[in-house]
Amino acid sequence: MKRFVVILSFLLALLLFATSWAAFQYRQAQGKMNRELALGNYPAALNEVAALRSTVFLFPLRWGIPFFMKDIAAEISFIEGESWYALGEKTRARESYARAAELFTDSRKTERARSYYNNATIALENSKYLEARELLHRALDPLNGDPYHAGAKSSLERLERFAAENKSESSGAGSRVFQERDPFSLWSSDKKGESKPGEKRR
Repeated sequence: MKRFVVILSFLLALLLFATSWAAFQYRQAQGKMNRELALGNYPAALNEVAALRSTVFLFPLRWGIPFFMKDIAAEISFIEGESWYALGEKTRARESYARAAELFTDSRKTERARSYYNNATIALENSKYLEARELLHRALDPLNGDPYHAGAKSSLERLERFAAENKSESSGAGSRVFQERDPFSLWSSDKKGESKPGEKRR
């Protein structure tokens, strides 16, 4: 019995050491990625992400994302979104932000709201007003987002005001803003006004 306790204590100590070392390594890598972002060296930030994904620490992510690694995977996706957006790859940025918002757990609702908000901002830039409105509502959701996110509030108010100013004249109800244009239709022209609502990402 005493031998079993000794072995168990040794294994627990080894597991604690390995976990602490892995967490330290991840924080180091995260710091490097954030520094590269701050310096505007976005390709280097993406390279750091790729290098981090291939480490032993993130090896379980190859077979799916365990619940205890969801926030880590979400942080990585968010950094990818920031980098892709800065490089002009808006489609990839939106995919990364959407992945980050999906992965952040309830303990990280503020970061989840930021992911929704940044995704909505790109949707606004692409005149995807219906998608932007839905994403902004998700960002401000009291249960799953951050109802105090100032940027999301401002963008939503501006978008709704823009929609009210562009109501459909034929029907008298609804708004042309939230009627998504069919990009494959030759007869579907974008009749939206020039003063489009916009907001800085963050």
